[in-house]
Amino acid sequence: MGSTIDSLIGLGIIGTFLFIIGSRIYEHEKEHLDPLIKKVKGWFNKEDEGDDNGNEDFEIGFRGQ
Repeated sequence: MGSTIDSLIGLGIIGTFLFIIGSRIYEHEKEHLDPLIKKVKGWFNKEDEGDDNGNEDFEIGFRGQ
């Protein structure tokens, strides 16, 4: 029983440490990371780009030789 509580406390301390370090790194590199985050979010939000393939009529033709 004691080792389970010790491992939970250890995980909590490590998690808190990683959160603090991650937030400091993000704060320092925010201006470089924000455009990258916006680009990745744009991959999942297709309607913001105006890329509606279902609403446009395309005429695809083939010219044989």
